[in-house]
Amino acid sequence: MPDDGKLGKGVNCTISLVWHAIKKYNCGEKKLIITCDNCVGQNKNNYFLFFYSWLIDRGVYEEVEMNFMIPGHTKFICDSCFGLIKIFYRKSKVNTVDDVASIVDNSTTVHLNASQRFLNGEGFQYYNFKDYFQKFKKIPNIQKYHHFYFTSQHPGVVFYKDKLEDSYKETTVRNFSFNFNTQPSIINIRPLSLKRQEELYKEITPYVDLPFRNITCPNPNEHITD
Repeated sequence: MPDDGKLGKGVNCTISLVWHAIKKYNCGEKKLIITCDNCVGQNKNNYFLFFYSWLIDRGVYEEVEMNFMIPGHTKFICDSCFGLIKIFYRKSKVNTVDDVASIVDNSTTVHLNASQRFLNGEGFQYYNFKDYFQKFKKIPNIQKYHHFYFTSQHPGVVFYKDKLEDSYKETTVRNFSFNFNTQPSIINIRPLSLKRQEELYKEITPYVDLPFRNITCPNPNEHITD
């Protein structure tokens, strides 16, 4: 949750969040199995294939298996977790980003949901993976495939197929030398424009309790000096 500005849920945002989760929760496991829906902009795209190939190159995993659910059957455990957040959210008073984080953290009795705060880059970073993987070779028509596989025995190669019973096809996405240990460039979050701050002050202030208005939607014109 960026404290300033806004980053849409595109390639860079989604991969950055997955990269953050892997660094935080991986305990030395060498095989990763990923299950995704078919959202092209967020996870079913060439850049995510490059990312998992990169994880193999870095030695984070020896195998990565990526599976996409078929259309019409894309509801799974993550959706139930979001559902619990929604239930608790509707019962709660929300004035600040801290309140939103608290709702996420307390939406399950066993703390299954955990908020991830940006905190001006102290919590995690957004990276420009899209530019970082610019030289990798794209696979055409990946939307029609549902299973992808990566292995350290074939670095730079993506195995893919449509149905589980099909045989894998393969293609090379990286046939050049690459420094796997370099990090992508950091995306700096842009502050809200004055116009957007004025809109928030006008539209949101009536719904925020008085003690929290200067935190969530302060009057931007009060801070303007000659």
